[in-house]
Amino acid sequence: MKTEAFPKAYRHISDGNPSEDCFIFLGLVILGVLDVRILKENAHEFVAKWPVLGGQQIKTTSPFIFTTGTTVDFESRHIPSELNDILAIDISLSPTTAKKASYRSYNNNSASNDDLFYFSSTFNPPPNIFVIRVTTLNNATLLGFQTTHALCDAQALYEVVKSYRDLVSGLDIPKIVLSPAVEIPLSTLILK
Repeated sequence: MKTEAFPKAYRHISDGNPSEDCFIFLGLVILGVLDVRILKENAHEFVAKWPVLGGQQIKTTSPFIFTTGTTVDFESRHIPSELNDILAIDISLSPTTAKKASYRSYNNNSASNDDLFYFSSTFNPPPNIFVIRVTTLNNATLLGFQTTHALCDAQALYEVVKSYRDLVSGLDIPKIVLSPAVEIPLSTLILK
């Protein structure tokens, strides 16, 4: 199969798409401290392989435009605290079903969950299509991923995060194929 080079810009072809101002967020808690330097290096490699993630969403009259590029919107920080001190999590057997684990997060955190995972990006979304935020703690790593909903849905972001995980792990990642009809979900354009 012959693949074309990524265009420098392409249009979202729908008129009045309600997703143009929406963003998809995915947060992961890793029980262990990851090397931020490796995460950042792999973010650069990831965007080089999938330049659609290095672009920006340009607001114009509909249809609006996406660019491709090499921009990596990656920020990291360290909070000298334990995970349970700032994000108390209880993963235990559910009181109603003994065979299923339940997740309960307590509301007595010192910061909101959004601030923990998506610092400097939640309510003032950057123009970049793909954002990675890393918060390291003394005993855990919080990874926050964000993208515009006009590009992909939640399933597609999950596939993007899985590919980033594979790249960080030293595995090959699938090729991404852009369609001229950007309305096709990104998850269907990833060749396994």
